[in-house]
Amino acid sequence: MTSSPSNALSGIPQELKDLFSWNPPLLVPRPFPGRKMSTKTREPAFFDKHFTKELKLLHVKRLPSLAHDIATLVDKTIIDSFNDGVQFPPSDALLSARQLNSIVRNVGRDKTDEKAVASFYDKTTALFCAPIASTLALRLSDWDTLLMWTQSANVYGYAIAEGFLQVAGPTDLADKEAQLKEIMDEETLRLFRSLSTRLASLVTNEFKNMAAGGPEVMLAIPNLSNSPSFDWTSCDAPECASATNHERERKNVAEVSVGPDAENTPWTFDSRSNNLTSLSNPETVRPQPPTLPQPREIGEIARSSNIQGFFSEDVGTSKAVKRKRNNGSSDESRASSSLSILGMLLMTPQANFPLTPEASSVPKGPELRNSNSSRIAAKIRKADDSIDVTQSTSLMLPPLPPVGSVRAETAFPRGEGKGKGKAVVKGKVQGGGDDKDGDDENDDPSYKDSHDLSAQFIATRVDGSIIVLQSGNHEFIGIRHRTTQTLYISDLIEPHACRDPSYGKLHVGIYIAGIKDALDRERQKHDAWPPDGGNGPSGSGGGKQGGPSGGSPGSEDKGNRGGGREGGRRGESGGSKKSKKNKYRGGTVRKMATIAHEMAVKSTLELASGRNVILLYLQFGIYDSSAPSTFVRSGPIGHPTPLPSRETVRNYQLEECLAVVLKSEIGHGATGQVLRGTLEVEASECVSLDVAVKLALASEQRKALRDEYKIYHQLRSKGVTAGITTPLGLFEDVEGGACILVMPYVGAPLAATPELVLPISYREAVLATLVEIHDADILHGDLIIRGCALIKTQKIVNVQSFHLSSTDVKLAIGASRRKGYLLQRWQSAPQSSITSKWMYEVL
Repeated sequence: MTSSPSNALSGIPQELKDLFSWNPPLLVPRPFPGRKMSTKTREPAFFDKHFTKELKLLHVKRLPSLAHDIATLVDKTIIDSFNDGVQFPPSDALLSARQLNSIVRNVGRDKTDEKAVASFYDKTTALFCAPIASTLALRLSDWDTLLMWTQSANVYGYAIAEGFLQVAGPTDLADKEAQLKEIMDEETLRLFRSLSTRLASLVTNEFKNMAAGGPEVMLAIPNLSNSPSFDWTSCDAPECASATNHERERKNVAEVSVGPDAENTPWTFDSRSNNLTSLSNPETVRPQPPTLPQPREIGEIARSSNIQGFFSEDVGTSKAVKRKRNNGSSDESRASSSLSILGMLLMTPQANFPLTPEASSVPKGPELRNSNSSRIAAKIRKADDSIDVTQSTSLMLPPLPPVGSVRAETAFPRGEGKGKGKAVVKGKVQGGGDDKDGDDENDDPSYKDSHDLSAQFIATRVDGSIIVLQSGNHEFIGIRHRTTQTLYISDLIEPHACRDPSYGKLHVGIYIAGIKDALDRERQKHDAWPPDGGNGPSGSGGGKQGGPSGGSPGSEDKGNRGGGREGGRRGESGGSKKSKKNKYRGGTVRKMATIAHEMAVKSTLELASGRNVILLYLQFGIYDSSAPSTFVRSGPIGHPTPLPSRETVRNYQLEECLAVVLKSEIGHGATGQVLRGTLEVEASECVSLDVAVKLALASEQRKALRDEYKIYHQLRSKGVTAGITTPLGLFEDVEGGACILVMPYVGAPLAATPELVLPISYREAVLATLVEIHDADILHGDLIIRGCALIKTQKIVNVQSFHLSSTDVKLAIGASRRKGYLLQRWQSAPQSSITSKWMYEVL
């Protein structure tokens, strides 16, 4: 006999009730000293512009009942478990309300950027909700989580920091093997392992800081649902159909699996959504998305006075759009024109509205000026001017140009169109330069920075269904419906003001929904595989809806089995006998793919080491340099060599240059900023490389960076390569005033995981590296936690940052003779007083 819902819900532990009534605090924007908070959003990636018709977003629709449905799922999960006789595990491992609040206080409320917002979510909401959702959904006998929230995507080389909910790794699953076999049938356990193995994304998060995702911006998002269709930003380069790099990107896109939609979901669509025409035929008329149910009277989310009723026609709509409506032009499709999805979402108004009294008083940056001698500001050109690579835009990080200024756009744009010819730059007026009062349609948030790398792109690449769009104090939940190519969005959520349900319960529901959605879709993929262990549903052609293959994590289409792109794996997970032939074939393909990739990386490094010109772009935060800064390789021991003449540099062909696009900031150091980006070499046998770039602007920093490069050069000449990163070179700005040290990015600094306890083998490897460094007559002098990177694949710690190293043989001698002397010699170094205690505590 089943019990009443009230009995089941009243019996939950008090700690669960505390979490189900928990809301995070109101976060406070905190600009960096002397800098305004970035309000800029991302442009669509080169990859996303080449999406096939099946992958593009066609519609944005509201689903007001979504949050209520997800919260109801939590109650249903508890009631079903109660009716099945499943008892809650002991609550002593759960966090009390007091502990929840203590953790939140220790994390702090002042947040500088989207990374800080993501970190707050990781250290609070994800920490609190993952074990609860894991235990409730999987009916575990304890509160240990089998979910992992991470900022590492399951797509190789995808270098943006967002958030992903994944199943715990194989090692953690193995620890729970006995318990999982008791609570799961064989098929479900097999599916769960598959999700873990390929790092499937159960929930995809995208974060913006509170300036880029403020209420004005977020409230404009639902207005996109008024348009009959969403205008996707596609590649419009003239050479798109013929250029090699465009063709290569189309092949990469072709490997992305659309996958099925879940058959059973907690949210409600109209019944017509299940009677859909196939989208595989481009001639087929695409169905309209399901009609949405009316908003419910219960389950209101953040119904505060400042946002209540924001779906009315005028609330959240700018005066520019209103004016156009009054003028008789009601074509709202322009509101989404060229918006890479959720440019809708997180479109950025150029107007710098004050965030707090303190934020509004931050001094403005230097104004742009036309200067050939300074790299501190971008150059302003006339619309029909052309400039060569030596007259490129500023390397320094300038503020955004005002409306009406000129923005240079190069014929060698970031990540695309790198053909033959010279890097000729064209001027293009940006914004509404013809509007005297600056109050034209381009001032509307719906038009600003319309190229945003959105959560829809990310969810498509990682094959996710549930998307959470967050900017600290404002949030949307999105559902990606693959068949109709529609993004459904909830009403606006204010995390700090959530009620019925509260934020904690809502996100437990999101995590449970993510588990159920992923298992549902994974089961459909497995059911689609033929019983003979052969090809996928599309036969030898390998259709796009097959199951996970034997390729790299997150790439469902690589590692062929049985001849198709996504050939079946019934031999491993189905009911038929194992096919050794297919098994070995899949392993061989993976090994060959790995070898091919390693060879391509090696070839790229070799070619990059021989090229002397770098075209450097900035594409992160508020920075978006359309034309590159030009850098020329420095001398072999770091001394600045006479720079080539402008005529010499001007004659470099694009295929003779390296393109480096800086996409994020790793940190600051004694030699300046450390940035992360991608390096591209124009050659068919090459691949894009993940690189770290040290950027030195001040004279002292440039000197320190050159000295550091000399140390690297000496180490390489002495044959010391293990455990350190060999730079690709030191490059000088052709106009003076800056230099960069470019090296492969090998991993995150150990400072990112300060609580990490290194295994003995790792520590011994660090000591062995230091011994080799000392044998080369160099004393490192600055072994600190942020100067070392963990390379898990090689099980080593990479020693970096040689800016304090000494070539004084008297200091180094003896340290190489015995490891026991290492710490003693380290302590005798003059730099020891300014280094951290990590050397002593960890090693």
